[in-house]
Amino acid sequence: MDQTLEVADSLAFIQTASAQYADNDGLTLGIWCGGRFAGTIGTHKIDWLNRRVELGYWIASGLQGRGIVTLACRALIRHAFIEWKLNRVEIHCATGNRRSCAIPARLGFRFEGTLRQAQLVNGAYWDIHLYGLLAGEWGEWNDAR
Repeated sequence: MDQTLEVADSLAFIQTASAQYADNDGLTLGIWCGGRFAGTIGTHKIDWLNRRVELGYWIASGLQGRGIVTLACRALIRHAFIEWKLNRVEIHCATGNRRSCAIPARLGFRFEGTLRQAQLVNGAYWDIHLYGLLAGEWGEWNDAR
């Protein structure tokens, strides 16, 4: 989001996401609500050697708090474990972003620690919470609900 300032930036993002998908290296999807574009959900580059991936997401501020991102994450996590047969899914959230940090907790992820000054945003370093979910844990958690 920090680098998206003009239409050309969005076009570059779409081109990068399309190439990533074509290379079987990840997936980026739009989130639509009421027929309008509301945000995105996707993966960073898939680590096929270690069978793991990190999810990322954002949604328009007026649509936050409605469970939309949680549902989108649940679908992408299922895809990662069932279709891609990955072993691990991670979510990284800025420590001060309570709503974003609540999503992995709702989905059965474990808090694994804080990465200090791990992300540069608008010229400042932010601490990032790391959450992880293993395929075996997801199966148990998913079957229980």
